[in-house]
Amino acid sequence: MRILAYNPGHDGAVAFVEDGTLSFSIEAEKGSNYRYSAISVSDVLDVVGELSDLPDVICMSGWWLRDHYEFEHGSRRNGGYRGIAEDLAIHEKGRFLRGRSDYFSSSHERSHIMCAFGMSSVPIGEPCYALVWEGEMGTFYEIDSLGRVSVVKDVLTQPGNRYALLYGLADPDFPKDGPYPRQSDAGKLMALASFSNRSIATAEEQALLEFLLDGPYRKLSDYPGLPQAPHLDVGLEDASFRDFAGIYSDAIFARFENFAREHLERGRPLLIAGGCGLGSRLVQSQKATAAARLTADRKFRASLSYRV
Repeated sequence: MRILAYNPGHDGAVAFVEDGTLSFSIEAEKGSNYRYSAISVSDVLDVVGELSDLPDVICMSGWWLRDHYEFEHGSRRNGGYRGIAEDLAIHEKGRFLRGRSDYFSSSHERSHIMCAFGMSSVPIGEPCYALVWEGEMGTFYEIDSLGRVSVVKDVLTQPGNRYALLYGLADPDFPKDGPYPRQSDAGKLMALASFSNRSIATAEEQALLEFLLDGPYRKLSDYPGLPQAPHLDVGLEDASFRDFAGIYSDAIFARFENFAREHLERGRPLLIAGGCGLGSRLVQSQKATAAARLTADRKFRASLSYRV
């Protein structure tokens, strides 16, 4: 079975898998391209140059709707961003280089879950949980013995954007009335969190934290005390802000950890997917002792799974 799969959105990439083995992967942002680059025509031509035979299946990880027509009528090609039901996936016959290649598209949400499961050591048929923790989703799922996926709970919406909001608060160049922060700021905030030397928030910081994390996602200008907000425009080198970055990151992590402890069945594997989940996992490791960090990172790379 030869599978040609691609993700068209940010972190765009094309991979070719033949009989379960990765033959090649071409990633848009590599080679000094812009971060979060989408797939380009030159990337597609590079892919075609690497193929030695027609793929049996071409797969697309779903993405946001491209235009108003897709919003009204759906798409024959795009599996969309959200959705976990199997019948939402797109299956159809197709053509490639005048040959026959089937076409498949799954939602971005389901692609996250299945990628984490496929890369883990969890055997097929063993029930488990998954946490997708990325820019838009902060959701727990259950995968049953038949591979069926169901939502357990949306614990925190838009966690990636919430990370980035705090980074934008301290950055004098970021407009505080923008509805969404810059994509790259979430990862930068996670990196700054590893420099934190404090675990307790001041009363002013706690009020800001609760505004940013409790309830729906809101822009910074909605904060009633914004002109007096702690760390406003202090710059990203400020030591006190870096301390708060760690407190804030821990508070986001705690929301997922507390839900898992209270509501998930103990003993089942927990898979973690999404850029925020993986990035925050590394931040937590950096705060551990050297021996614990090495042990955790080895287990993380080996299986991408945990036991609840």
